[in-house]
Amino acid sequence: MNEKILALNNYLFIERKVRYLLTLKSCKIRKTFEYRSKNVNTFTFNYFFSKCLKHSMIMKHFSTLVIVLTIFLGFSIQAQGQKGLYFKPTAGQFLTVSPGEFPNAGSFEPRQTVLTVVNPLTGATKVVSEKALNGSFGEGLRYGLTVGYKLDKNLALEFGVTYFEGKPQTLVQKTVTAGTATLLELKAESKAVAAEIAPAFVVGFPCNHKIKPYARVGVILPVYGYSEVNTTAKDQIGSVALTVNPLFKSVELARTEKVQPNPTLGFIGGLGIEIPFGDKLGLTAELEYRNTPVSSKSKEMTAFSATGTLASGTKIPVTLDQLPYYAKNVVYQDEITESSNVLGHTGFDTTKAGNELKSYINIGGLGAVIGLRLKF
Repeated sequence: MNEKILALNNYLFIERKVRYLLTLKSCKIRKTFEYRSKNVNTFTFNYFFSKCLKHSMIMKHFSTLVIVLTIFLGFSIQAQGQKGLYFKPTAGQFLTVSPGEFPNAGSFEPRQTVLTVVNPLTGATKVVSEKALNGSFGEGLRYGLTVGYKLDKNLALEFGVTYFEGKPQTLVQKTVTAGTATLLELKAESKAVAAEIAPAFVVGFPCNHKIKPYARVGVILPVYGYSEVNTTAKDQIGSVALTVNPLFKSVELARTEKVQPNPTLGFIGGLGIEIPFGDKLGLTAELEYRNTPVSSKSKEMTAFSATGTLASGTKIPVTLDQLPYYAKNVVYQDEITESSNVLGHTGFDTTKAGNELKSYINIGGLGAVIGLRLKF
């Protein structure tokens, strides 16, 4: 506080000094012209005095500019003490704020469906209940480390790195019953994993309180990530078994698929407070919003195990290596055309990756983030 008072006194002294010198200069000029006016006509005197007065006004504006620049320079010099490097480990819990419909899991739409068999001879079923499944892949915990540099008292530049592993989301859930027996139980879950960098500007609000409010805005650049889809099925009616082997009458399977994303760019914004504990340590609490849309690029099946049953009752195990290439690898497209490598299309090649429609998800959300700021 004493340093601020001393700095302010210095600014006021400089201002008075500059104004005094410029006033003295103006007076001298006026007296000079008054003396010389005795030997010149009135027109000449008025002409030269008007020029002098104009010159005086310019000097007055110049003096104001000098004072402003001096004060600005003084505050800049004072702000030098606010500059410095800091580190901030963070952790936050994020929730869904704008849920959207989930993408398909292979040939299955994002639905929670319960069916019951009404005719055992034909296998005809009726819908008991059906619900669209939606949400966000951005729900879950995030951990990060931020490196920041304070440019002045109220402005900082940050570079954050975060790791995120989302909460598993149900993409498909289908059940078929006949009386008390369950003939089909299918479930697919997915979660997102991502590592992101986020350069951002942090602007502090002028405040005389110990608790300092601030705002943060920046961009998100995912540098690593994927979504993992885990599917399990117990099929006694053959609808899933046929996709593994046309001779299977029933099957039990488990598989894992990894979806790779296309490059993308997201947005980050937040409002928070900092509670200092001395000059070097501070606690931050922030309400943070992230919006990162992601589209699918390719998919690879990384694990598969199944046991199928033939009509004779013989059980046959199936492993990942036994599956055709197109079933294990997929390239996503914006549009499926006649030239797409899809089962049933003319020219379909089992030795090439299959094609499916591109899907979109969002790994953003609204979260509460706690950080520990360490200044150097």
